[in-house]
Amino acid sequence: MADFQTPDEVKALIDAAGGPTELARRMGFAKATGRQRVAMWKMAGKIPAMVVRAYRPFFKRIIAKAQQKEAA
Repeated sequence: MADFQTPDEVKALIDAAGGPTELARRMGFAKATGRQRVAMWKMAGKIPAMVVRAYRPFFKRIIAKAQQKEAA
């Protein structure tokens, strides 16, 4: 998983973070609109490229942690 642009990758990322509300919180988005913003990514199956570029290391850490939990 590298580009976070396929629907499966987007869903896996959001689920691994704990859902739209938790991912929005961890990204520092405004509480009122952040959850909706992330939920829209999940529905669309795509995260805007500028967001992926800005948060790629953060997203990769979330996925890596989820994979470690699965392996344990």
